[in-house]
Amino acid sequence: MPYHPDVIIVAPPYHPASNGSKALLVLCHELNLCGLETFHLNPGCWPWDPPHKPWAAIYPEIYPDNPLNAPVVVRWLLNKWRHTVQPDTDDILASWDAKYDIPGREINRMWVPTIDESIFHVDRRTQTENRRGFCYYSHKHTLAGGKVPDWMRAGGISVWDDMRPGDKQALAELFRRSEKLYSFEETAAVEEAALCGCPTEHVLNEYMPEPASPGSREEIVQSYRVRQAESARQVSHVARMIRSRLYHFQGGLT
Repeated sequence: MPYHPDVIIVAPPYHPASNGSKALLVLCHELNLCGLETFHLNPGCWPWDPPHKPWAAIYPEIYPDNPLNAPVVVRWLLNKWRHTVQPDTDDILASWDAKYDIPGREINRMWVPTIDESIFHVDRRTQTENRRGFCYYSHKHTLAGGKVPDWMRAGGISVWDDMRPGDKQALAELFRRSEKLYSFEETAAVEEAALCGCPTEHVLNEYMPEPASPGSREEIVQSYRVRQAESARQVSHVARMIRSRLYHFQGGLT
């Protein structure tokens, strides 16, 4: 029997090192808890049979159009909108952070927690004075042509290149024993490190001309807690908008 959900989240194949991949999965779960039947659709599954009722598609910012021809469109900006075409005026817009907002457009904030704090946490047995060495994060920065200093490559551990994707236990242990994380870009690893007691130093560059998060470890954790407290309300608000739009669309069909 065909499955006819209320919401379809269009998501690229899951990557364990991608915070965007995790955010889309978490959102799927949260919307189901809000009473909207929701599931993921990988672009590799197209063509497909659309639901036989009003439904909504949620597209991350990497999709500038509406390839599923959904009657209701939600665009979730997990990063900056880099397309020449602007979202349609009828689209529901939500962004992960204010820095991703599109100027002149009404945008809802929607952030979801993606860090497993049963893994990423401070181990009281690991005191600050017992920390040794450092690690660094450069992925998109490197893909954009950025360089990591030789001394850093020689003496540090690359979070992206030297750790197995998805091995969060090992990554948490790295953060719990490291004196510092050097970050060349915006990444959830900064928050994961902070929750493990590891401070971050932002290395400013053309890819990241300004620090992507507060400076001290304490400020990073505090910012994370504030967003964590607001998350359920933000998701519920967007869910209500989707439900209202579906209701009115259904009324227009009758």
